[in-house]
Amino acid sequence: ITPYRAQVRLLQNHIKSLQTTEHIGEQIEAGTIHQFQGSEADVVIFDVVDNIPRKRLGELLQGDAGMRLVNVAITRARGKLIVIANRQWYQDCIPLSANPLLWNLIVKRSPEECLSADSILSIL
Repeated sequence: ITPYRAQVRLLQNHIKSLQTTEHIGEQIEAGTIHQFQGSEADVVIFDVVDNIPRKRLGELLQGDAGMRLVNVAITRARGKLIVIANRQWYQDCIPLSANPLLWNLIVKRSPEECLSADSILSIL
């Protein structure tokens, strides 16, 4: 899951190439957060994408609308949620006020920390 369509296109092309060369199953899907709204998966990988050289968080992930979008992304996981983000970039470039939910998810948690459904709800 990612907020950006361009990232989805890259991921879909990569998945397609893996399916033909590595014989992986078709249970791997890529899509925007909006496309996954209303569905769930055992494992969700949330790629935040925004990173160096950008100096700020993308518009889609800012403010109340951004918090709702992140809420949708992280609540799609029935079992495991993996968040891909540059923690140092968030600490250095992104103020807590840009998206408190995303900031707390990335910066306030250790990379190895496992979150239960209850702890995800406490972030919300």
